[in-house]
Parts: sequence; structure tokens; C-alpha cells
Amino acid sequence: MAWSSGASRRPSSPRTRSSSGPSKKRSEAEPARRNGFPPSLRSNKIPDMTLDEELLDAARRGDEARVKDALARGANVDATRRYTTSVDREVLEGTASALMLAIMNGHDCVAELLIERGADPDAADELTGRTPLVEAAARGEISVVEALIDGGASLDARDARAKENAVTAAAAGGHAGIARQLVEAGAPIEPRAFEEATRRGKLDLAAFFVDRGLDPDKTEALEGAATAGRVDVIPWLLARGVDPRKHGSAALLAAASAGQAEVVELLVAAGVPIDATTSYGWMPLHLAAYNGDTKTVRVLLALGADPRADDGTGKTALDWAREAGKAESARLLEEALRR
Repeated sequence: MAWSSGASRRPSSPRTRSSSGPSKKRSEAEPARRNGFPPSLRSNKIPDMTLDEELLDAARRGDEARVKDALARGANVDATRRYTTSVDREVLEGTASALMLAIMNGHDCVAELLIERGADPDAADELTGRTPLVEAAARGEISVVEALIDGGASLDARDARAKENAVTAAAAGGHAGIARQLVEAGAPIEPRAFEEATRRGKLDLAAFFVDRGLDPDKTEALEGAATAGRVDVIPWLLARGVDPRKHGSAALLAAASAGQAEVVELLVAAGVPIDATTSYGWMPLHLAAYNGDTKTVRVLLALGADPRADDGTGKTALDWAREAGKAESARLLEEALRR
């Protein structure tokens, strides 16, 4: 039966509705729910926080007035709190300062206030090993980066987990302006910073790194650009001294594995051997065939890849295509073998 309005609608039972509004028990429990306490807590009185806890809570929420008040009443500007996070289904626990909590939650004004009030600019997150400068650079928080530099933060501190400094973190996040500012302030340029810039196609930033003394040939930028399909970056790298004989084989194999057919053409044209092999004996044609990447298979065959070449165990690209169930790749290779 369809629901209808009007006189036929059954009046609410006094047990389910009251003209006086929500029950007293519900109203008392609501603040507890909102603040993360168990629903069984039937009081709107939140347990008193210590001054340090007030500071940390205010920093996390970005409440500048509460931060100032807690500091004025004697809270420790370098107080820390524990937190949990999940990585690959594993629950991990770390410790972060008020400054780090403000940065992690995007509260620039609070972070700058804490720095001004003397917060340790190098107090690293216990779990990740990231310092405030690396965290702010990764997030693109330029005003906080400037305040940390002025506050004496270590410019060469590295993330203990990702093994990157602030310049690399900024480059990886696409924050070219921050990366430049850090280098100009004296932060070192790591090879990975250059690799991240080229992988993202940030050639102005990559050129800036080269101008500041970074040697492109001492990086793995060619392989990264090949994997990402950066056909605009590869000629740029080759023109700036990246040796295709030194880095080309890894780049060609990476391109073939990632299905970057245009990059394969570029690298072979630059003189990279088409029969480059992995440590397992696989060649670019084996990789493309196994992945069922018919476009790259066609390109490699057209460039002269040998369909009869085996991987050192006797298996050819055709064998690998069949084993992987890649029928179209197998058909192309069968045709090549009949020629």
C-alpha cells in the first residue's frame, strides 16, 4: 500500500515522539559522540585536558586563539602527542609535535605562530622521521617553509622513511617554487629531486638544478622518464649529457614493460641496443609480448627485434605470450616467425 498524507495518517505514539523534543538522555550523550567518546558516556562534561593536551588539540584543529591561550598559560610549545595511522593494513603509531600537527592539517597561521613562539623547527615525526621542513615542502606550504628557514630549520634533514630531503619532497609534490627557494637558501640537491622534476616534466626546475651543479648523467632520470612516457623529456636529457650507453638499456626495458611504444622508438633511434636484457635474460620483446602490449610488440618487430631470441632458458617472446594467454601478441609473433 502506498503511503499517503492527510487524516488517514496514523498519529505518532507518545512513546515514539514527544512535543518536548529529543530525550534528555540523547541530548546529554550528543556532545560525547561529537567528541569521540563512547556512546555509553551519558554526560556532556569532557574530561579536563592538561595544558599541553589543549595546545596539541588546538594546533591540530587550527584554533589560533586557543593555541595562544594555552601558550600564555604555560603549555610546552614542544609538547607531543601519539597518533595511529594505517599503512598497508598495518596500524602504526607515531608521535608528532604541535608544530607538525598544524602543518599536517594545513593550518599555516598556527604553524607560523608556533615557530615564532620558539617551537623546535627540527622536531621530527617519530613514525616517518619527517621534519617540519620536509613536511611543509611536500605539502607546498610556502609561508611555513619560509618561516622554518628563518627559524633556523636544518636544510639538509631527510625523511627517515622515504630518504628524501625538503628539496626532493618539494620536487616530488610539483612545488617548483619551494624547491628553488630551498636551494637558494642552501639546501642540497639530491639526484632524486632531479629525477622527480624530469618525471613530472618540470624542465625549468630540472634546468635550474643543472645550473646549480647537478650532473644529469649521475641520476636515473632517463629510466624514470621512460617509464612515465615522457617523450618530451628524453631528448632533453640526452642533449644534457645523459649517456644512452650507460642508462639506455634500463630505460628501454622500463619503457617496454610500461607499454611506452613511442619511448621505445626514441631510445632505439638514440642508439640503445634493441636486445638489451634484464638480469633474468628478458629482452624488450619478451616483456611486451608477456604483457600483451601489441603496439609495442609491433614497434619492436618493425625496429628489428629478433622474434627467435630466447631468454637464456630457451623461451622466446612467443612462448611467453602463449604462457600469459596473450593471443594477439602470439599471433603477431607467429607471423614474424613465418617471414
